[in-house]
Amino acid sequence: KINLNKFKLVEYKNYRDFVNSKGVSFSNYWQTQKNSSKDYNKLNYDDSKNYLKKTLINAVKSQTISDVPIGSFLSGGIDSSLIVSILNEHISSNGIKTFNIGFDFKDYDESSYAKKIANYLGTDHHNYIFNKKETIDFIQTIPKAYAEPFADSSQIPTMLISKIASKDVKVVLSGDAGDELFGGYNRYLLANKYWNKLNLLPYSIRKLICEGVSLLPKKLVSK
Repeated sequence: KINLNKFKLVEYKNYRDFVNSKGVSFSNYWQTQKNSSKDYNKLNYDDSKNYLKKTLINAVKSQTISDVPIGSFLSGGIDSSLIVSILNEHISSNGIKTFNIGFDFKDYDESSYAKKIANYLGTDHHNYIFNKKETIDFIQTIPKAYAEPFADSSQIPTMLISKIASKDVKVVLSGDAGDELFGGYNRYLLANKYWNKLNLLPYSIRKLICEGVSLLPKKLVSK
C-alpha cells in the first residue's frame, strides 16, 4: 500500500529500497492453502501424478459452468493439449470446438502441431492462416483492446485467435499459466542455476551484467 501523502517518487535502486521507503507498507495478502490431512512431501511419484490429474480435471470442470457454448484455444503444446483432452473426456462427448491460427510466414507457424492433436482427440477444429499484411494491419488495433501497454509478443496471436473464435463461441479456455506453475520457461532454470552466485556480487555489478545480457541476440540467451 502506498500513502500518497507520505510517499516520494524517486528512482529506487532495487525493490527492497522501495518497500522500506517512507509511505510504503508491505504485507502478504494471500498464502498457499495447506491441507493438514496430507503431507505432500511424503507422496510418491504415482500418488503425486494422480493427485495432479484430479486437480487439473477439477480446475477445468470449474471453468465450464456456462450457459453459452464453450471452446478452447489449441496450440499443440502440452498445456492447451491437456486442457482440450480433459474437456473432451469429461465435459463434451461431441468433440469440443478448438481454435488455432497460423501464419503464411513459416518461421512463426505452429498450426500443424495443433492439427495433429485435434485429429487425435477428434475435436471440431477451426484453423485460420493469416498472411503478413493481415497481421501487420491488425497490430494497429491492439492498443484499443488492452488497458495498458505491454511488450509480450503473445498479444498479437491472442487477439487474432480471439477474433476468429468469437464467431463460434463466447467462452474459451486456454493453456495460459502452465509454464508459470510448472517452471516451464528457461528463465526459471537459469535463475535457479545462477542466482546464488550472482547474489554475492554488488548490485552495481549485477546491473552491468543484466544490461550486457540484454544486448545479446535472443537466440543466444535462450540457449
